[in-house]
Amino acid sequence: MCRLDGPIPLSVVELCWRDASISDAVALSLCARVATSSRRDRELPEDELDLSPASRPLHVLEQAVVSAIARAPVSLRASLAAIALEPRRCRYVLSAMPTWKGVLTGVRLARVLRAHAGALSAVQRPGSVPPAGNRPASVARWTDRKLIEAEAAIAIAIGDLTAAELLRRLVSGAIQLDAGVTLAAGIEARVAIDGASAFAPLLEHASSRRTVEAPALALWMLLEDLERVRASSLIASAIDGLSVSGSVVPPAVCEALATLERRSPGRLEHVHAQSPRGRATVASAIARAYRSFGGMRDEA
Repeated sequence: MCRLDGPIPLSVVELCWRDASISDAVALSLCARVATSSRRDRELPEDELDLSPASRPLHVLEQAVVSAIARAPVSLRASLAAIALEPRRCRYVLSAMPTWKGVLTGVRLARVLRAHAGALSAVQRPGSVPPAGNRPASVARWTDRKLIEAEAAIAIAIGDLTAAELLRRLVSGAIQLDAGVTLAAGIEARVAIDGASAFAPLLEHASSRRTVEAPALALWMLLEDLERVRASSLIASAIDGLSVSGSVVPPAVCEALATLERRSPGRLEHVHAQSPRGRATVASAIARAYRSFGGMRDEA
């Protein structure tokens, strides 16, 4: 049990953030006292404070990210939403983006924000004039090229790409997804600003492709807050359909499953397939998802 006057564990802050009975003021005070990770040199999702952008008003989310990020990195979906609300934050992230290699993490975004005091000083207040960064999405010139998933996630989050254009490029192959997990975070961030309706066609596309493409399945699972909670039976069926010989499940799906389990502990216990082959496949996927916690990820 944590002391009321001491640092608050990540899991406790996340639980309170999702609890509607806890006031915004209390949630903010807890975010400001989140415990500092002992593994700050590692870029692990489980060491990031995961705040759902949909759980609280935008100005509360922004204040929570700004106050927490000095102590602990904040998840991609929350960080990107806060970054999108302030033009300076957007510029700093876009400037740093070309130097990043590999998977985009909340740790990298936290480093950018901590390095620029101006990125954290301007915080939107209730009733204030929306900042220039909180603008209708459009297609920015820098996106007029083939984008990797991390770039597409940043672009959609900060409004430099529209939902319709994102879908067009996904269908045409102009945007290649590695896993779908990073893009899902960018979409969740933008949905907190623009609403979910613009992304309905993209969700339909992901749903139609979830049994044949791993990134589409990851998107479909992780964007459930935009539509409805994904039934365990549908998740199991889609995983079984994606598997190849030897009950091997794509890493993208395992990463998405690990994210679901992090957001709702114990959820994977209810994912069961019907056939013997399917049960073996799902068991393998869940085992690999659990291995993700603590950094025990599969070799590339």
